[in-house]
Amino acid sequence: MMMTGAVNPVFRLPYLPLNEEQQQIGLPLINQLNEADVVGGKASLLNSDEVLTLS
Repeated sequence: MMMTGAVNPVFRLPYLPLNEEQQQIGLPLINQLNEADVVGGKASLLNSDEVLTLS
């Protein structure tokens, strides 16, 4: 949902964001779905500078 912009990119440990390689794999899979069926619409890669990880 973070990749579609539906929620802010904030993680609380022990949860961590997918690395860029994992996001590259998931991106086309998410975008194959009907945009109307995906919360937030079309997915894009997360900007690592905008991702927060809280403990």
